Amino acid sequence: MSVDPSSRGWNEHRHRWDVPAGTIQTADLADGGVTTPKLASLAVTATKIANGAVGTTQLAAAAVGTSQLAAGAAQALLGSTRSTTAFSTTTTGAWVETPFTVTVTCTGALVRIEGILPLYHSVAGAGVYVGWGLDHVVQAGEVFFNVPAVSYTLTGTFIDYTTPSAASHVFSLFVFNGTAGTLTYNGAVAAALYVTEERR
Repeated sequence: MSVDPSSRGWNEHRHRWDVPAGTIQTADLADGGVTTPKLASLAVTATKIANGAVGTTQLAAAAVGTSQLAAGAAQALLGSTRSTTAFSTTTTGAWVETPFTVTVTCTGALVRIEGILPLYHSVAGAGVYVGWGLDHVVQAGEVFFNVPAVSYTLTGTFIDYTTPSAASHVFSLFVFNGTAGTLTYNGAVAAALYVTEERR
């Protein structure tokens, strides 16, 4: 159905009336006919669009690009650390929290954790684990390796996901020293921890 563009949306007394669903079709609009000058500044806001009104089928291919997304709409780096703080432990048989921590505020969405931790040991062949923790409690061991020689540095790197509650949380890197001796962080390379919320 074609509707006279000059009268669409108004009655003869110039009062607003609702446009029936599906009234405005692609054929009713000339290519390039709806431009920025046709819309009052901020006329179309989130509250004007019904939830779910604009879906994949309403958008032309490549219509939405990076510049159309509000900062943090799809994902947001909640917090990170890159540090060379000295750390070592002689504790064996238990997970130990390192000083590499990040305190962030989560919204309840999926979170990506990325960790980097270079370590060496005082004993050749020592077994070492690297993991991460939430609120000072280890959650998962992510990396295991045997140090091939005394003071030989190996770097544990990992990516993991979790969905924490909507609240403030502390994320941290943990180590597990599987062999008697001293496990030491190699400060020649920064240890790193990134916490990113994936919102869409």
